[in-house]
Amino acid sequence: MKTAFFLSLILVAASSPLLAEQKVALVIGNTTYPDEDGGDYGDLPNCVRDAELISTALQKIGFSVISASNATRSMMDEKLTDFENRIQKGGTAVVYFAGHGLEYEKRNYLLGSNAKGQARSRLGEEAMDAETFAVAMMAAGAAQSFLFLDCCREKPNSEWATRSRKGGGLEDMKLTGDIIISFAARPGENAQDQPLVTGAGVLVNHGPYAQALAKWLPSGIKHTDLFENVRQEVDVLTKGQQRTWESGSFLKPFFFSETQTSVTPLAPAPMATSAQPSTPTASTVTFPKAGDPMTVTLPGGVKMILCYCPPGTFTMGSPAGEMSHNDDENQVPVTLSQGFWLAQTECTQAQWMAVMGNNPSHFKGETLPVEQVSWNDAQNFITRLNGATNNGLPDGWKWSLPTEAQWEYACRAGTDTPMAFGKSLVSAQANFHGSHPYGTTETGPFLEKTAPVGSYKPNDWALLDLHGNVAEWCQDLRFGETKLPGGTDPVGTEGLFRSYRGGGWTGSSHTLRSAHRSWNEATYRENTIGFRPAAVQTNNR
Repeated sequence: MKTAFFLSLILVAASSPLLAEQKVALVIGNTTYPDEDGGDYGDLPNCVRDAELISTALQKIGFSVISASNATRSMMDEKLTDFENRIQKGGTAVVYFAGHGLEYEKRNYLLGSNAKGQARSRLGEEAMDAETFAVAMMAAGAAQSFLFLDCCREKPNSEWATRSRKGGGLEDMKLTGDIIISFAARPGENAQDQPLVTGAGVLVNHGPYAQALAKWLPSGIKHTDLFENVRQEVDVLTKGQQRTWESGSFLKPFFFSETQTSVTPLAPAPMATSAQPSTPTASTVTFPKAGDPMTVTLPGGVKMILCYCPPGTFTMGSPAGEMSHNDDENQVPVTLSQGFWLAQTECTQAQWMAVMGNNPSHFKGETLPVEQVSWNDAQNFITRLNGATNNGLPDGWKWSLPTEAQWEYACRAGTDTPMAFGKSLVSAQANFHGSHPYGTTETGPFLEKTAPVGSYKPNDWALLDLHGNVAEWCQDLRFGETKLPGGTDPVGTEGLFRSYRGGGWTGSSHTLRSAHRSWNEATYRENTIGFRPAAVQTNNR
């Protein structure tokens, strides 16, 4: 009966070509669910805002958008009817749903705002089978259909529902046809719906999947790269707690935007050289924000994530009153005129081996930072990457070590406290000698070795392990004994020694301060010293 109903609607649409749209989308966001009389679903703070965000992104690239907020089951039916009538044969159709969803007996249901979840017998009145939207798009003759399910939020308490799947999440959907179904989280896993704090410390009232999807829809890249970029970005935004999932494929690449851009996956392009933001349009990519991720592929397919550090001005060094302040940290104003990318973690042994083919480290492990590498060794790594046929970076960019100024700027991530995490530090926050905390008497563990990269929380620009684990070589020669290089884009070019920053696993906490400086000969190797690559514009240094 339902199939016949859909087919009749399609016949109406075919006989009414003035209604048809080459690119049409149905976007639904349900935030509010009833809580009276024992309603089983809580409100979801971001869903309406997420739907509005996706609607705007789709409209920018030429989609006609049918939208609904806090739609009941019957309202969803009405919107679907309108949507079907406007799908043009051979065109592109998109459905995005943000709200509560559940799996029952291996089928996924999208809940209307009237859903209470108190009885299985009411499911048809409160929710629509997700497959209904998929079948409607394909039956209407869309050449490309997309179903975005940003709804695997949490498992309801209903006893009838929990019999089907414990723990929440949705079921994978495998349909035959030219359709891709994109899930905000893997089958059986939940998607986050709490406000996000970006790398720049800005509160964003959107879920991570919607934020990433809205960013990449207008980018002009092919659909497979778009999904890879969204997956990587959600991984960064959720600190590895959420992984997106897709089912289905197309025979040929599809581009959401009319302006097609060839770009290395996860590399926003073009990169800006100015601190002034642009006005986004349907044919441009927005400028990266502080902490935005870019994933590059090293030889052998090994991945490296870098985080964007925007141009800006900051005070380098530490004030005289800071505990453990040294004279070589006297403060100077610094302006970095160009943004740069910095590896999210120290170079790992897996990344080193992919490029260099050996492993000099004392503590062995692919996810451990490479150590016992000198400044000269790090330069050889950089040189080999830059000399590769494909160095993994967008055009106009090259690999480098960060300057001291870039390193401290990235470590601080907008803070002016001794540590990126505030005025104190304990070994639960970074890998160092826990018997010597900073700014507190609270002692902690001493691992007596390096830890896997990413074992501790990130700073406000999503960068990990800048404090502790291994110290990190910088580009500079040691610039004087008692002064920092200040001014615009400073780099030390005089002296006998090379600088390194961040402190290592054996160190006392004061050596982990954002401003602390260390140095040694370019040939020096130690199991407490590694490095972190940067990507800079080719006209930089």
